[in-house]
Amino acid sequence: MVANTQTDVKVNNQKAILMFLTEHGATSRADIAKGISSSKPTVSKNVEELIEKGLLVEVGKGDNSLGKKSLLLDINKEFAYVLAVDLSKNAIRFRLCDLQGGEEAFMNYQYDTEVSALEMVNNLLSAGKIKRDSIGKVVVAYPGVIAHNGQYYLSAQKERETLRQELLTVLRQTFDCAVIVKNDINLAILAEKAYNEELRTENLYYMSFDAGVGAGIMIHGRLYEGDRNAAGEVGFILRNRSDSGNQKSYQTLEELVSISAILERYKDAAGESAAFDEIADKLCQRDSRTVQLYEAVIEDISVAISNVTSVLDIETVVLDGAVMKLSKDMHRDIEERVNAMSPFHTTVLPAGINTAALRGCNYFGIQLFFEELWK
Repeated sequence: MVANTQTDVKVNNQKAILMFLTEHGATSRADIAKGISSSKPTVSKNVEELIEKGLLVEVGKGDNSLGKKSLLLDINKEFAYVLAVDLSKNAIRFRLCDLQGGEEAFMNYQYDTEVSALEMVNNLLSAGKIKRDSIGKVVVAYPGVIAHNGQYYLSAQKERETLRQELLTVLRQTFDCAVIVKNDINLAILAEKAYNEELRTENLYYMSFDAGVGAGIMIHGRLYEGDRNAAGEVGFILRNRSDSGNQKSYQTLEELVSISAILERYKDAAGESAAFDEIADKLCQRDSRTVQLYEAVIEDISVAISNVTSVLDIETVVLDGAVMKLSKDMHRDIEERVNAMSPFHTTVLPAGINTAALRGCNYFGIQLFFEELWK
């Protein structure tokens, strides 16, 4: 944003202060000034206005050993709350948080629950003892591609769409604020970048292998979503082709390494069905057919990662999803294979944040709440 007037400058400074405190927690005025590259008088003036508005509070003195101890400032966590909803592939999860990111309430429902969408929302508010008009943002993580106009959704699990759409309708009818719907993997990568202390990079590629295959891309610290909000749909990558007579059929990565695909590949190889946990157990026992399948899955995933990271020149990849539970060393096996394929070194890490899409909803909601305060 370009500041054209004195008002713009003030608004931008106040946004910068709020964003800095969101990232760093309780901080002195002097450290805020240093952190946002502003003067102490400018920060002090804007801080006083934010305190008057109720957005900031003084939370005590710092623990510095030299000189006079400075008063610390922090976000007034009770100013508003952010409601996060993860319409995941396996369950519907809710997390209600304050403006510092602290959890006020958490709930988890299976899709076959008899609890209605309205009851879910009311139960969460009751558990957190939060009034409806205190909700500043509602952010929903959705397992599919979402159009820019928010008018259509593409999901591989059509049988669960009725409850999902019912819940979205209830959320829009219940709260005065806008209900923001974003791709779940894109929200997960925001959470990993914000809360995973092992990540020290501005460029990041996040991949999830579960009921489906998806990915999120972060470039220079910013989420990249593409022209159609479909950036990162790595599951659509064409991996293999088989010719059968005059028919040429292509297999996508999702058709090879999603949970259902792995179960089908095991059945074809072993001549019998097995649960996913059983396949993992057989792999631990070094069953030859299971080891062979595991190597094929590693190969398919590694080729996809090598291609994507070479094109985008991203060095760090984070892997998540139930498929990664096949082996505790799976991310290391993939890293070794990727680096054998590509001339560029790639670091492959396991995901470090639980319920990352849900946490990403809260993080994005807080950022958006502060960004839109002056609109």
